[in-house]
Amino acid sequence: MISLEALLNNITVRAVLTYGSRPRLRHDERDWDWGSTFAVNTSSVGSATAEIHLPYPEAGLWYLGLLPLCYLEDRRNASVPDWVPCEYESLSVELSINSSACLNQKCGLFGRCFQYISGGIIFSSCYCSSGYRGWGCTDSTEAQSYNHMLIELLLLTLSNLFFLPAILLAVIRRHFLEALVYTATMFSSAFYHACDADLSVICVLRPSVLQYCDFLTATVSLWVTLLCLADLSAPARTLVSTFGVLCIAIAVENDRMGLIVIALPVAFGLTLVFVSWMRQCFVRRSCFPRSKIWLLSIVPGAALAVIGVVLYTGFETRRNYAYVHSAWHALVGLSLFVVLPGRRKSLDGDLKPDPINPCSYVRVEELSDMTPTPEPASTARSQLVPPGTA
Repeated sequence: MISLEALLNNITVRAVLTYGSRPRLRHDERDWDWGSTFAVNTSSVGSATAEIHLPYPEAGLWYLGLLPLCYLEDRRNASVPDWVPCEYESLSVELSINSSACLNQKCGLFGRCFQYISGGIIFSSCYCSSGYRGWGCTDSTEAQSYNHMLIELLLLTLSNLFFLPAILLAVIRRHFLEALVYTATMFSSAFYHACDADLSVICVLRPSVLQYCDFLTATVSLWVTLLCLADLSAPARTLVSTFGVLCIAIAVENDRMGLIVIALPVAFGLTLVFVSWMRQCFVRRSCFPRSKIWLLSIVPGAALAVIGVVLYTGFETRRNYAYVHSAWHALVGLSLFVVLPGRRKSLDGDLKPDPINPCSYVRVEELSDMTPTPEPASTARSQLVPPGTA
């Protein structure tokens, strides 16, 4: 910002800001085609101050050139004033240089200011929403209407209700871990999209935390579903599921948008499913699972999941994000519902009983139920008497 400290009549101070080279200031050159130019003059109080914004300036040497110009008072309102030599030997000018985030913290009604640190450099940017663009989110040429934003908000949040059938089916079939993960996925996704919406911002936690929970629970839901399909023992399932969740948590924190975060758990889970099913085929001496399960459960569920992944990775853009991502929610929820297996059965076809913990405590009063009741002495003696001697 530059300003004249004293309002002296008939004076204009032109300034040019250049990078890397000194500006050439000459009185006979009235139009400067290099650098960033601005001017102040004494015609009014408002024109005595001027400022210029430089978004993302480069590191290096910057040069500011000042050139005072004088004009005749009777021609000061003309478009091209009559320039005359200045009679002043000195002129006091105040110069102020400062930095601010996001154009003086202003991103408009449809933008938010974010500050970043990269390589020791702090910079800021306006994140525009609702179709607004520009440095300060003031360009409304592609702005969205209120009804359009409301539809997108409802689609992104209510599409998570497609997880409800999978949650209820998991509870009915006693897959309680899977039901818990599906519930967490549904609420995490709904809360994140409600916080990230353009229409209104409803954040129960920080946006970064909600985004992390959304990506984490979505990946874990796929992981536990694949482990549920695999025929593993209870200790092995606990060990593998816990190890997988820890690895997924680290991977999501490292790169939330990376495709490898979902691809690796799915690939490893499918490998476990394939190995366990081959083992079942060898033990049963028949194909496992049965053809009916393949036709009604596995093939439709896999088809829904593949369609969802193709839409999510290949067709989702910023313009159609609400519609494609809502379809992704619906397809994944329906896929989990279709592919979720029934209660686990043993090799002879009976339902597997709940595992008993061998390290559990036993109350003292229950010991009487575990010790045999002694028979009366008379009965014991009568059994020792030979026949015919009674």
